[in-house]
Amino acid sequence: MFSGIIEGTAIVRAAVATSSGRRLTLQVNDLGCDWPLGSSVAVNGVCLTVAAAQREQIEFDVISETLQRSNLGKLSTGAMVNIERALPASGRIDGHWVQGHVDAVVPIVEIERHHQEWRLWLAFTMEIQPLLVPKGSVAINGVSLTIASVTAQRWSVALIPTTLQRTNMAALQIGHEVNIETDIIARTLWHQLQLLQHQPPASGGGLAEALERYGFR
Repeated sequence: MFSGIIEGTAIVRAAVATSSGRRLTLQVNDLGCDWPLGSSVAVNGVCLTVAAAQREQIEFDVISETLQRSNLGKLSTGAMVNIERALPASGRIDGHWVQGHVDAVVPIVEIERHHQEWRLWLAFTMEIQPLLVPKGSVAINGVSLTIASVTAQRWSVALIPTTLQRTNMAALQIGHEVNIETDIIARTLWHQLQLLQHQPPASGGGLAEALERYGFR
């Protein structure tokens, strides 16, 4: 589990094809962290397991499924990625609950650059559209952000100077694809509502009756 508060950025030093996917090597010069073998690290919001580590370099084995469902498959040497270690049980949740499981990869469709704030506009996919709630939480490339607005065709988030300085978001351009993880609470509620709608409880009744039985008024 992660919080979406990025600890720093790393540079891709190698992305070598393997029989099961890719071996990803990252340079982490200035993070000053320990990287125990087997520990979990979010790389651009994707939960990966440390396969090898030195003081300034860490390696991960990324399987084909992950490469296909995230933007890690498009990383090349020199690319910058966001890094966050797994959250300790005693840690403070400054962002929101982030699992490191990408729901979709979507392109940036517009960037509004202002002195104190950037506004990113992103495309929809069918998987995430019903889960994006204005003022709700979302993780983009692992960064915990608040959804600023949702329209019929697109949605946006605002980026403050601190976020631009501490993550790889300032390097984004129109057309770049980013990893999206929707809020786990929104996903769970949507999933349960879909189950209730299509498979009402055995006692009968529709969605409204089912919700009332479960305490919703």
